[in-house]
Amino acid sequence: MKADPGQIEQVILNLALNARDAMPNGGKLTVMTLNVAMTQDEAIQRPPMTSGDYVLLSVTDTGHGMDEATKIISSSLFHNQSRWQRYRPRLGHRLRRR
Repeated sequence: MKADPGQIEQVILNLALNARDAMPNGGKLTVMTLNVAMTQDEAIQRPPMTSGDYVLLSVTDTGHGMDEATKIISSSLFHNQSRWQRYRPRLGHRLRRR
């Protein structure tokens, strides 16, 4: 796998801290990895990805989630391609090939 271990550790730590803050009375944090084969047709829908083997990192929690104001800000950062492209995480691209 091609990935910077320090960056992956930082991402997981940040997600874990966010989950902790969203679960002040306790809850469940799940970190999961899965090997995924990306076909050419699937890769075309997710530029700049290319077909091949990837590792999927999934982090979920049972926290309260984001309030509406945070959802709006978060959504604009991740979905407004033209304005925020340089800030959008590209972990899928960085985690390429096992």
